Amino acid sequence: MDVKKQNELVLVFNEDLLYGFQGLLPEDYPNSLSIHGASTKDEDIMWLKECCSRSFFMPRGVVESNPKYKQLIPYIVILHGDQVFTYQRQGTETRLTNKISIGIGGHVNPEDTRLGKPVSEIINTAAKREFDEEVSLEDLATQSQFYIYNPLNSPAGVIYAGNNKDEVNSVHFGVIYIIKLHTVAAASLILKEEGKQLDWMSVSELKECDELEEWSRIVVDTCL
Repeated sequence: MDVKKQNELVLVFNEDLLYGFQGLLPEDYPNSLSIHGASTKDEDIMWLKECCSRSFFMPRGVVESNPKYKQLIPYIVILHGDQVFTYQRQGTETRLTNKISIGIGGHVNPEDTRLGKPVSEIINTAAKREFDEEVSLEDLATQSQFYIYNPLNSPAGVIYAGNNKDEVNSVHFGVIYIIKLHTVAAASLILKEEGKQLDWMSVSELKECDELEEWSRIVVDTCL
């Protein structure tokens, strides 16, 4: 990781707050502490707001290999009917290079706090910024874009897949957003960053895909 990335301030919360997400806890909790999966429960969306209110910024280089801190990541899934937008990662996160993903997103940075919104809404602001940075809908009218961006005001779920063998997942915590595009919007969608744009794929096709990154696999199996 270069010096600029090491010094990038990213939003994190302490690991112990994970155990407030009821939908992520194993059935034999507290005998097992191995949290894994996704949750769309209302109480977990509320707990996410609590985590955001207790979050703080730290240098990415400090937390990137320290699972005591969970980096908040908006994870935006784009649908058109029963089709899902997919791409192959070729961005700055080399540990995910060549994996197929259905999620658009990235870290939450201090710039996402500048609109003066409550701390609990910082993640939504970051989701909108990441969407604008990574994909293009420039051919659409402003009103159409407004309706497309509206789902980014409300997370659809949360995701965590940390374990000792997967350094990427153990330090990141995903906030799921789902955007449903109409035909014109889907046709104009273009990936600008992070990888190679692939075909739209059905959920059934994705369930059979062996190259999906872990978060995408969990979202496909539990949220779509």
